[in-house]
Amino acid sequence: MDSSSEDFRIRFLQEMERALPLILATQPQDVPGEPNVLLWIGVSPLVKSHLQGNPAVMNDLVFSLQQVAREQGVQVHFAVQFVEDPTLKPADVWVDWDLPDQGNSTRAMPNPLTDQPKQKGKRAYLIIQGGKIFPLEQSVVNVGRMKDNHLILDDPRVSRHHAQIRHSPEGFMLFDLNSTGGTMVNHIPVHQWILKPGDVISLAGVTLVYGEDEQTAPEEDTADTTTLSKGSATA
Repeated sequence: MDSSSEDFRIRFLQEMERALPLILATQPQDVPGEPNVLLWIGVSPLVKSHLQGNPAVMNDLVFSLQQVAREQGVQVHFAVQFVEDPTLKPADVWVDWDLPDQGNSTRAMPNPLTDQPKQKGKRAYLIIQGGKIFPLEQSVVNVGRMKDNHLILDDPRVSRHHAQIRHSPEGFMLFDLNSTGGTMVNHIPVHQWILKPGDVISLAGVTLVYGEDEQTAPEEDTADTTTLSKGSATA
């Protein structure tokens, strides 16, 4: 890995230099503050293994990314996830990004992995405030107070676009979208988290529990878009 580390780093920064102007061009103009950008970086299995065993290397790459962004005048809040792609060579990389404030996704390169469904026979779901069941049947689920979210939490503590749950090869991942009230999992403040069955998510005090079922999720009132009223969203 040592002989190809610098080649990968150069390719990574080159790809980000190409992608950042596109990200800047597609940023919503009416969102106050720094827009949220979820970055998905496709890497080879060898590079992914190296990054997992060397957190300092991953932090250095993210720091280099922030430097490149500043040099290009891109002011954004990044959340970064490295995704293993077995079709890539060690020096290869692809970049995918999502602009949750804009409500859509724009891709710099094709990503065949992030939209894969869950394994057969398994369903993932959220239990909202100990009652209502929200099945995670889409690759991307936006959560927040605004009506354009998939899961709408009508509670003043929840930000307009508070969090996003996205499917990845590692499972469903939770991202905090730079929310005001913050996101916690099992009482730990997080910016991103790979969800496991039984994880207790708190969005500014509104509780969701992540679950998986070998057959189907519990039989409850479900819908593609769910609204939780303020009266039901007590901490």
